[in-house]
Amino acid sequence: MPLTAEQEKALKPLLLKGTLATDASLEPFLAAVEPDLLAALGTDHPLAGDSLQLRRFLVARKFKVPATVEMISAHVKWRAENLPIKPEGAVLAELQKGKFYSYGTDAAGRPLVLIHSGKFDPATRDLEASVRSVFYEIERVIAQLPPGQAQFAVFYDRTGFSIKKNWDYTLLKAVFTQLSNNYPERLGAGYVYPSGKLLPMLWGLVKHFLDARTRSKVKFINTQEELLKSLPAEYVPTAYGGSSTHAFDPATCGLASGE
Repeated sequence: MPLTAEQEKALKPLLLKGTLATDASLEPFLAAVEPDLLAALGTDHPLAGDSLQLRRFLVARKFKVPATVEMISAHVKWRAENLPIKPEGAVLAELQKGKFYSYGTDAAGRPLVLIHSGKFDPATRDLEASVRSVFYEIERVIAQLPPGQAQFAVFYDRTGFSIKKNWDYTLLKAVFTQLSNNYPERLGAGYVYPSGKLLPMLWGLVKHFLDARTRSKVKFINTQEELLKSLPAEYVPTAYGGSSTHAFDPATCGLASGE
């Protein structure tokens, strides 16, 4: 049954503070609406047996069953049309540029995706291949999440960024929109370093493509001290005060973990 006015009032602060779909404090609200969601989807629905995934969508749509059903239906259609993504051709070429790749974890133990904004160039990339390469990596990271971990984090490295050469509004719009629509509650944190005078303006142009809960997880970092509170030193480059000397290897792109 729909949440009562009293339940919605109690739920609102929990959602505002970013309570995870797995948190025990959400159980009473989930128990109230989950049966209606399952009834609306039907027992033969592809996600009918994935309670945790359904709960992520419920959280994303503030426990409104009709809106959740609409979001899930669009998601299932999107996955059927776009996945799986093979690391070959133009997609592999994008992956090998080292614009983004997974390495290490954040301080909370979430797998970390590193993004080097200074390596983006909208003048030389293929938009479709770029978007597909991003979601290939996201799918790969999610598939390799350790037991008990349901989210990943992003370290957005702005070193070497030029607004004239590297700003890619069209790509960010496509990625943010698809991320919000198809991966609810998967991003645990986003760390943007170093912040700069132009960043608030650029962020203002694209932040509305992310849902409010996801936007609240993005942290702008100004100092190395702040960065080292969010990421273990072993995964922070020495240039930023950490101890990592890790170098991206294009030859590893498209390989499964351990290959």
